[in-house]
Amino acid sequence: MRGVGWDASAARWRMEAATTAASGLPRAGLLMEVGGNCEDWCRTLATWALQTAPVAGWWVVGSGREPWQAERIAAGLPAPVACVDVVDAGAIIAGGAAWALAARAGDLLHPSLAWVLANAAAEGRAGVCWDWFTYTDSRDSFELDARHRAPWRDMVLELHNDRRGRAFALPAAAWVGFPSISAWQLRTGQAPGIDTSVHVHPEPLAMYRQTNAVGDASEAAHALHAAARFWGAPFTACVDGGLAPAAAAPSVSVVLMYRDRPELTIAAIRSVLAQKFDGALELVLVDNASAPETAAALELVVAEAEAVVRVTLVAAPGPFNHSAQATQAVEAARGEVLLFLNNDARLLHADAIDRMARWARVPNVASVGLAVVDATGAVIGGGMRARLLPGAEFNSPVEEACGVDASHARQVIGNSFACAAVSIDAWRSLGGLDALRFPAGYNDVDYCLRASSRGWMHVNLGQVHLHHQVGASRPKQDEIAQKTSLRLRYPWVAIHALQEFAREPLDVTVPGLPRLTLTATARAADACIPPVAAREHA
Repeated sequence: MRGVGWDASAARWRMEAATTAASGLPRAGLLMEVGGNCEDWCRTLATWALQTAPVAGWWVVGSGREPWQAERIAAGLPAPVACVDVVDAGAIIAGGAAWALAARAGDLLHPSLAWVLANAAAEGRAGVCWDWFTYTDSRDSFELDARHRAPWRDMVLELHNDRRGRAFALPAAAWVGFPSISAWQLRTGQAPGIDTSVHVHPEPLAMYRQTNAVGDASEAAHALHAAARFWGAPFTACVDGGLAPAAAAPSVSVVLMYRDRPELTIAAIRSVLAQKFDGALELVLVDNASAPETAAALELVVAEAEAVVRVTLVAAPGPFNHSAQATQAVEAARGEVLLFLNNDARLLHADAIDRMARWARVPNVASVGLAVVDATGAVIGGGMRARLLPGAEFNSPVEEACGVDASHARQVIGNSFACAAVSIDAWRSLGGLDALRFPAGYNDVDYCLRASSRGWMHVNLGQVHLHHQVGASRPKQDEIAQKTSLRLRYPWVAIHALQEFAREPLDVTVPGLPRLTLTATARAADACIPPVAAREHA
């Protein structure tokens, strides 16, 4: 496991085992292709035997007999349900499996995989796909390497080419003729009820990475169709191979708040003026009691801005209250999309506003953020993730994702308002920022968790970059009260952390834990789980 201590992992697995012990959740079966060697074969079977959820067993597929039977018995591993040349749905269902996944000798299956599939089956999902890691091991060590595949792009490629094509699971009824070609056809939408958009994956945006541009037309069509079905909006392919909502925003208001530090504000404004945006762009400048010298220093750049965009000046005297000032700016703004930008931040991609605004207009998207890079271009942040081990009560329940986890587009639990796009409809529906309880720090966290609790989603475009001098625009403050309030108001975040993509090689998420009925603590935690923010696929 990656980034998680053994105690936390063991706690998660105990919770999953207890959850499924008396729940009667559906069971999954494993289809093992003949091949490989004895050691790898037994290793894969061992990982299936160690699943936290009860399983329906496993099948030998592609041969009428079991290879390495003696070695399997010596290892104390369970016998196969059957050895068959070709599996059909009836054989799997008769064996007690509601779902099935395929594997080959040497695959290491995450202990939580059967638990995830059981929940997907109980929810009536059409399918699940996940990432694979490559690994190296020796007598002394074991290491997970970089991801072998990007979740959605390679899923699309695998529809036509069996490239590590077993990184998916489907209902038993969908399995026909495995491992013949008809098994792969069900992923192209040719099998009844199965579509390429099947997933319970936290990264429906990562259909194409920047390094993997759109290939042939049919491949792009599959990805566009899948994105449109999930998000409920038409999509288009970008020149860099990414996908974006097809509908551009007609107008955007960039809200930039400042108190003195004119050199930072000037750099932020010029990064906005350098944007390539075809709609109406407005710059809302909120002055929080700056010195007269600041106004003089900004005079030239404001004049530059007024020559190309609409500029609205808002005076906000009094103590610093970011939430109140944001509300004041929104009341003065005219754009359909609001883009909150710190004055110590600079947009580095010329199409950042266009991309963020497109996503902000997608139904049920509460915020859109970017990746933060340092002076060398290395990604140091981007999107919030639930803190797995929050520890003392003065820690925030969330933290900033960083590194590889923040470098690609994905769904997140929230975005920093150092740079965040929000549609005016989302702002009004969710009530904006809370100026009373969260006047400055953690007001963005409160907004995002409040939105998640109501079924809204957040998107972070990790391939689009922002430079942010964290803390340069305001001094540090005592915000223990705000962090404590967050943990009291959103106790479900601690449970969400157990499921988050960034923490496990198994890149899946479960929208809502099953009922935990064994202890009072479990029942209390279960009551805190937020509504499911998922869309129907059919």
